[in-house]
Amino acid sequence: MFNKNLSSYIYYLMMFCLPLSVFLDNVALIFLLLVGVLQKGISLKNYQIVIGSLICLFIYDIFSSVFNGFFFSELAVYLKLLPLLLIPIAMTSLTNNTKKRGLIYLLFGIVTMQLIAVSGIVNYYYFTEGKKIVLRSYAGINDILRFERPYLGYFSSLSVIISYFFFKKEKLWLLILVTSLSSFLIITMAARLALLILIISATLLISYELKNRILKFGILLVLPAIAVLILAISDTPLKHRFLQIKFDTRTIVWEGAWDIFNNTPNYLFGYSSQEKINKELISYYNSREFEYLPEKQRFLSKKYNTHNQFLNQLLKGGIIGLIIFLMPFVYLIFKNRSSHNLFYILMLLSILMFFSVENMLERQIGIYTVAIILSITNEVRLKQF
Repeated sequence: MFNKNLSSYIYYLMMFCLPLSVFLDNVALIFLLLVGVLQKGISLKNYQIVIGSLICLFIYDIFSSVFNGFFFSELAVYLKLLPLLLIPIAMTSLTNNTKKRGLIYLLFGIVTMQLIAVSGIVNYYYFTEGKKIVLRSYAGINDILRFERPYLGYFSSLSVIISYFFFKKEKLWLLILVTSLSSFLIITMAARLALLILIISATLLISYELKNRILKFGILLVLPAIAVLILAISDTPLKHRFLQIKFDTRTIVWEGAWDIFNNTPNYLFGYSSQEKINKELISYYNSREFEYLPEKQRFLSKKYNTHNQFLNQLLKGGIIGLIIFLMPFVYLIFKNRSSHNLFYILMLLSILMFFSVENMLERQIGIYTVAIILSITNEVRLKQF
C-alpha cells in the first residue's frame, strides 16, 4: 500500500525540521504514526521503550492531576506533552540504520538554523544598531538571531558532538566547518551553557580517546588553564555574561522556585499542577523586594517560569516525580556506558545540562528534542566509532 521507505523519509523530514519548525514536526509525527500503523511496523512489546522514555512520567503526571482534581485545568499541558508518548512508539517502526542516518539530517537542520542566525547577526551589525549596542546586551537578541538564544546555543553544541562522531575519520573538513560555525555563534551570542557543554564533551572525549596517560593528563590540565586565561584577559561577550551570572534572571527565579517547594503541602508528590506553580511564582515575584521597581514589573509582566527542568519537576511531581523523570536518563547512561557508546552518553549529558537552565518540557521544540534523543540512545545500536 505504501512505499516501504516512506516511514524513513518522514522521519528524516522530522529530524531536519526539529530545530526549524514545530508545525512541520507535528505533521511529520502524525504521518510517521499513521504509516507505521498501516505498515504494521510499530511494536509495543519491548519493555525498554517504556524504561528508556518519559512515558512513565507522562502517565504519573496525569494520574497525579486526576487524583488532586487538576486534570481539566491541566489538559492543555498534557496535550502539549503528548509527543513524549507518541514519539517513542512511532520510532519503533524504524530500523537502526534509519535512526542513525536521521542524525545526519538533524545536523543539516542545525546548520540551516545557524546560517539563518548568521544572516541576522550580519544584518544587525552592518545595517541596524550593531555599531551602538553589542549583541549580548540587545534586548531583542532573539529577534536578531531569528531563534531563541538558549536553543540555538544548545543545538550548536549538539552539532559539534554529532559531526565529531560521524566525520572524525572521514570528511574531516566537515567536522572543522561545523565546529568553526558553531564556535563562532556560541562566542558571538555569548551562549554560556553551550560553551560548558563543549568543554565537558571535549574533556570526556580526551579522557576516552587518548591512551597515553601522561599526554592525557597534560592536555586536561593545560587546556582548561589556557581557556580560563584567555577568558580572563579578553574582552569578549562570553566573559561579560559569565561575570553577570549573579545578576541573572534565573538566580531570582531559582530562589523563588526553591522557596515555593519549601512551602509545598506535600514534598513527595508536589503541586500536581503547572498552573498552580506559575501562580505561586507570580505571587513570589509580587512579594519579593527588588532593588529597582522596573525589574519587578519585568518579572510580573514576563511571568518567568522556573528555567530549570529539575526544579520544575520537583515542584510539579514532588520527589517521586523527580525520580521518575530522571530514571530513563540514568538507565540509558549506564546502558550505553556498558556498551562503551560515548556518543550517546554525550547526547544524554547535553540534555541534562540544558535542563539546568531551561524548562525544555514547556516548549514543543524541547519536548520533541528530549523524546527523540531518548528514543535514539535507547534503540539504535551504532558501530563503535
